[in-house]
This record gives sequence, structure tokens and C-alpha cells, in this order.
Amino acid sequence: MKPQKSATAKLVLIAAIFFALGSFGTAAQTAAEKTTAKEVKEKTEQALQAISSYTADQRDEAVRKAKEALDDLDTRTDRLQSQLSQKWDRMDQAARTKARESLTALQKQRTVAAEWYGGLKYSSRNAWEDVKSGFVKSYHEVSDLFDKATREF
Repeated sequence: MKPQKSATAKLVLIAAIFFALGSFGTAAQTAAEKTTAKEVKEKTEQALQAISSYTADQRDEAVRKAKEALDDLDTRTDRLQSQLSQKWDRMDQAARTKARESLTALQKQRTVAAEWYGGLKYSSRNAWEDVKSGFVKSYHEVSDLFDKATREF
């Protein structure tokens, strides 16, 4: 029961982060923040392109790159969660609800990406191309949800 409460609390905090970021607006972002977000997106895209090109013989490198991409996403999410926690008390109920919905969608897609990551580690040679494509697609989807949430809130 405790893990479920912890997961729910984490979802609520991350959702609140997304909302808080939106309240800042893109005009409030500094050039450094925009550059950092752009650099992160480019770095992630390069990693995903690299993963796409790896053969089954290069599994270890593909797994390493995939882990880096997921860890980067988790780090950005933690950063957002911290910012949102500071703003949560000032949010109205509608904003909290919208943030929770966005967070739920993000968490579901993050879980899908993690499952594909597991497939990268343990797939057969015959399944390699499908698993690799599945990971890249799922990571793009979770990344897009993350970007959309930060723009909307």
C-alpha cells in the first residue's frame, strides 16, 4: 500500500511541476534556459539516432545510450517536480487536475519506454530491430509529452 501512495504522491508532484512551468510562460524563460532545453533536445535526438543505427552486435552501446536518455528525462522531470512543489499551494483545483492528467499520461508513456528499454537489454537477435524501433518510438512519444506539458502549463 505504501508504494502505491508514494507513486501517487510522485505523480501529483510531477503534474504540479508541469503546471507551474506553464505559469512561467515562454516569455519568462531566459535565453540560457531556452538554449539548455534546445541542447537537451538535440542531445537526446542524437542519442536516439545512434540507437537506431546500432546492430544487435552493438547491443551494449545501444543499451548504454538508451539508459542515458531515460536518465536524462528522469533528471529533467525531477527538476520540474522540485519547481512545481514550490508552486503547488498557489495552484487552483482546475490547474491541479490538469497537471495530474498530464502527469498520468507522461508516466504511462515513460513506463512504456522503460519496458522497451528492458527489451533492448534482453531481446533476441531476431527481435532486435523491432525492439530497437519500439524503444526509439516510445521515447519520442514520452519526450513529446514532456515538451507539450512544459509548453501548456
